[in-house]
Amino acid sequence: MPGDPQECRQRAIKCVNRAATCTSPAASQKFADLAIMWLMLAVQFEGQGCPHPPEKGKGNPRAVPVHRKELEK
Repeated sequence: MPGDPQECRQRAIKCVNRAATCTSPAASQKFADLAIMWLMLAVQFEGQGCPHPPEKGKGNPRAVPVHRKELEK
């Protein structure tokens, strides 16, 4: 059963909104990570392949914050 990329993007936006309102930095980062995963899944469902998460320097690529403007395109 194929997935719905639009639903994945909507879930990513919800994760970004939660990340923005979390008082805990760790919880905020978890929601940002989930948003990235939802976006990667959306791209995969669209048949374009699965991109790598954006990197921040040479360290942990999962430490990249997701900005709401990027998701609303």
